[in-house]
Amino acid sequence: MIDSCAMLTTALTILPIHAPLEIGLFLGPVILYAEMHYRLRFLRGRLFKKLPEVIFDTPRRIQTDHLPVVLLIKDAHWFPIALREVSLTITSPFDPALCEKQVFTENMSVDRQWFTREYYLDVARYRDHLLNIDCTAIVECHGRHFQIRNDNYAGLSHAPFRVFIDSEALPSENGWQWGDLHCHSSWTSDQVEFGLPPVALPDLAAAMGLSFCGLTEHSYDLDDQPDSWTKNDPQLRKWNEYRVEIESVNAARKDFIIIPGEEASVDNGLGRNVHLAVLNNREFFRGSGDGLEKSLGFPSEFSYQQILQKADPRALIFAAHPLTRPPFSQWLIARRGVWNRHDHHSRLDGWQILNGQDGREVIEGKNFWVSKLLAGSQSYLYAGNDAHGNFNRFRQIRLPLLNLYEHERQVFGEFLTGVRTDGNQGLDQLVARLKSGPVIVSNGPFINLVAMDTNRRRFEIGKTMQEPPAALEITALSSRHFGAIRRIKILAGDLLKRRETLCKTFEFIQGVNCQTITLPVENQPSIGYFRAEIETQSAKFGLTNPIWFGKFK
Repeated sequence: MIDSCAMLTTALTILPIHAPLEIGLFLGPVILYAEMHYRLRFLRGRLFKKLPEVIFDTPRRIQTDHLPVVLLIKDAHWFPIALREVSLTITSPFDPALCEKQVFTENMSVDRQWFTREYYLDVARYRDHLLNIDCTAIVECHGRHFQIRNDNYAGLSHAPFRVFIDSEALPSENGWQWGDLHCHSSWTSDQVEFGLPPVALPDLAAAMGLSFCGLTEHSYDLDDQPDSWTKNDPQLRKWNEYRVEIESVNAARKDFIIIPGEEASVDNGLGRNVHLAVLNNREFFRGSGDGLEKSLGFPSEFSYQQILQKADPRALIFAAHPLTRPPFSQWLIARRGVWNRHDHHSRLDGWQILNGQDGREVIEGKNFWVSKLLAGSQSYLYAGNDAHGNFNRFRQIRLPLLNLYEHERQVFGEFLTGVRTDGNQGLDQLVARLKSGPVIVSNGPFINLVAMDTNRRRFEIGKTMQEPPAALEITALSSRHFGAIRRIKILAGDLLKRRETLCKTFEFIQGVNCQTITLPVENQPSIGYFRAEIETQSAKFGLTNPIWFGKFK
């Protein structure tokens, strides 16, 4: 599903509306995401509550001694409440005797649109344990007390969150950093969805071992007036305020970088809307074709070629979930489609084929990328999850106005982009490395590839050698949580014959967590590339981007 989200809703002000808009909004939840305050004239549905959204969240895996738990309360400016108490309970799915509870007395009024509060649990003694975290809030509204367990969505499980306390860090070599390049915050907020305010992102992400994230806020949300999700703002106040907030959050942190950006809806050249991630570009690009703000879908204002021609060359721009097929209803109503397979642009940095899901989409996306490489494109793979604030589980609508459902895909940090950096670089330097430096994608294990020429000079991922390499050096790392290394594959691309072949496979029957291999290579074509893949015994995997060799035009 494209653009999935977890913390999902925006209250719809109940005012007279024109028929086309009402039709668009009625169809919106059918083809989009969970929504709690949405209602039609004279019809509220069973999801509607005269309470703000009250949602707890926590990472699925951490590598620190303290587990951050965030409480998000949204739309309390319409439904003011008093937060009386928060309790957090630790139990174990394997040990019935384990039960630890912490109670936080609050007694505070909450009457603003966005409210977040973070709590920390000491979990140092639970290293390498899978825990259940049960979160309860007691709130008061109009003299009535409500006990809310984990969230207040109607019809969902309200089940405890599962969290693994890892004694090992994310696998990597020195100088490498991990991040999630496709996620949304509260600046993606409209009639059907919202994310977590940016100020709450760094603590949760850093506990997972991440050092950066890319915010890809919907273009059709960022161009709205501050108090509306359908009326466009010529002054682009939301876009400008968004940029200022991200600068402020980044200035307060030395260990985490938020890359500001947008997920622009663009015309794929065939009259269909697809999504383009545009990161760290100061100019805003409108894209409203599939926003369903005023009518049914229509082709967006720009094609992706037009944006690539206008964007700052230093911006990071990649195709977001390019081959994810929209459901028929989205194809019909929002005019959504898939990336035009025949198009190519030299300024497109690459393809986000990992979008919080594995299986067929990953295989198809990898094959698509390889076809581009063999056609001469020096483009990269990137990874993200399309998470709208959801760190532990995904909540989505099943039937409009009636019910929702949950699953564990597309949560923040599940699929990661790794990049080798030069130390304490800033935002611009990080983006530059993601555009042209060594970049890998993974859902756990680490793999690095270095090529050496006859003079033993070393070339990292993303570089181009003038001559074919004499040897390759492969470093592979995993952990107990992600599973021992099962297989490493080295693949070679021949750009003259336009074919990719399996150069070498290394199998590890017993499984290891650390492996360095030096592989001599010979009889290679005059122009081509090498890349590497890793797979663990837990079916986790990683892919490097290529090292090219030969004289490219």
